Amino acid sequence: MKWALSFFLLMLFVFFDGNEFFNPFNLEGNEGLILYQLRLSRTVLAFLVGGILALCGHTYQLLFKNDLASPFTLGVASSSSLGATLVIFWGLSSYVALASLVFSLLPAFALFYLLNQKSGFSSTKVLLAGVIISYLCSSFVVLIQVLSPGESLREILFWLLGDLNIVGHDALYVLVPSTILYLLLYQRQATSLVKVSVGEVFATNLGVDIKKTYRYYILITTVMIALCVSVCGPIGFVGIIIPHLVRMLLDKRVDKMTGDIFLYGGLFLAFCEYCAQTLLVTFHIPVGVITSLVGAPFFIYILLRFNFR
Repeated sequence: MKWALSFFLLMLFVFFDGNEFFNPFNLEGNEGLILYQLRLSRTVLAFLVGGILALCGHTYQLLFKNDLASPFTLGVASSSSLGATLVIFWGLSSYVALASLVFSLLPAFALFYLLNQKSGFSSTKVLLAGVIISYLCSSFVVLIQVLSPGESLREILFWLLGDLNIVGHDALYVLVPSTILYLLLYQRQATSLVKVSVGEVFATNLGVDIKKTYRYYILITTVMIALCVSVCGPIGFVGIIIPHLVRMLLDKRVDKMTGDIFLYGGLFLAFCEYCAQTLLVTFHIPVGVITSLVGAPFFIYILLRFNFR
């Protein structure tokens, strides 16, 4: 039932622009172009990206046993931002997605190096390495912004805020099959992830290979975050608020929440994208701004209304 209601809500976001309904059977002229090439593609993309970011945030919170962990904790967003700002600064804006994707995978190599060290494994060491990578890349991004001319600076700022302003379905051709594969791979080792989240000693006693579990989830999670960021930039707040919200409201085992976290993360970002498109007709608002404006007070309400755990 909840998936059917969610589908109805997503279709409402597509066909209703705040003032009038679009005719879904009118495929000719500008109305068909706006409906299927703009509104539908953005809504589907928002749902997929929101679901992925929420699930990735949930994964990192379990792996590192840190309630403040998010999809960008390990430096993926900052390294991706560095790649994007570099090509924009050099006047190669058409290569933003490629540069963002390549640079966003760099933290994974550093983290895998740490995971392969013969010295004692520590999740804290991995987490701190991600934070250091994030600060280092963010410093270079700020330096590039200072040196950028006006037009490039505006383009960099819009990208850093996170935006789903795409035309056509090209991004979906990559993201849809990648999302399906990610969900299948995620569930394959979900039991091991839950055991690791309880404690590394507990998981080891149950026969779980700690390093292998960390490598597995860091790899698939980093790749999916990289794909999302390369398409729409770093969109914050989704990966930290939705996992907590679902865990607070639903009485389920952690490994049984995968579908719920993905669903509500997708609906949240789709709603934020709808607001970004309809609040101001004459000016487009980056969806990353909306996620912060909606998410921050809502998260404060949750903390005050429910027992935080």
